[in-house]
Amino acid sequence: MKTAEEAGSLAPEQYGSRKNHRAIDLAVNKTLTYDVIRQLRRPCAICSNDARSCYDLIGHSQASLAMQRQGVSKSAVDCLFSTLQDALHQVRTSYGDSVTTYGGPKWLVPLHGIGQGNGAGPPIWAVVSTPLLQILRSKGFGCELASPILRTSFAFSGFAFVDDTDIIESPLGRTSIADLAQRLQASVNTWEGTLKATGGAIIPEKSFWYLINFNWSKGVWKYSDIRDNPASITITDLEGDQKPLIRHEVSSAQETLGIYLAPDGSTLAQEKKCPHWYFNGLHR
Repeated sequence: MKTAEEAGSLAPEQYGSRKNHRAIDLAVNKTLTYDVIRQLRRPCAICSNDARSCYDLIGHSQASLAMQRQGVSKSAVDCLFSTLQDALHQVRTSYGDSVTTYGGPKWLVPLHGIGQGNGAGPPIWAVVSTPLLQILRSKGFGCELASPILRTSFAFSGFAFVDDTDIIESPLGRTSIADLAQRLQASVNTWEGTLKATGGAIIPEKSFWYLINFNWSKGVWKYSDIRDNPASITITDLEGDQKPLIRHEVSSAQETLGIYLAPDGSTLAQEKKCPHWYFNGLHR
């Protein structure tokens, strides 16, 4: 991780598993993005999704390539994964350990995944998820913002904290709402496909999306609601079935890493969760 950070080879969208990166930093940057979208009155679509059993579904071959890509020696990778694949597992209960075991060298197909509690788990996921986020950017997906002071633009494909990921679509220039929804669907399909290539999958039940748009009347704007811009996004589950994602109104705050955020900037849901003194600047 130190080598990867010094080389700048980790995806900037990944906030998890890294030093000097906190969940609250992601929440702040996500809120600031919503603020900029509101100030520009610019359409935006964002899908929040959760990877199923993140660490348990990482394929060893894929993880090996991702780790060596960041400079980990092949001998170290072989040592780690051969240990995991040869390990015999027992179930421990209050009545003792099970006599029957599973896994180990006798299994024709070795167990994959890196194991819950494995200290190498967080950095492995950081390097495995990095090319997935980079692929989204390379295909032109994401949000592009321009700095009026520096006269430069920058793009990012979303926000990720370990396996909790927000895929965002808000390109520069005029884009119709129908095209924006299609772009988000294509982006979600790409994210889902690359995640599946690592052995993972998305949990439809823990995923949702927003479509942000604005209506104007006599020079006054307001957020569009779902009835104004009907659209749907689907995700393929582990069984290969297409599942529609829940779409929320922009005023509906949903929990993101312990913080309730709504695209319209409302803090009412978070205020109900936290005591009033927190919002009065008295927190330490």
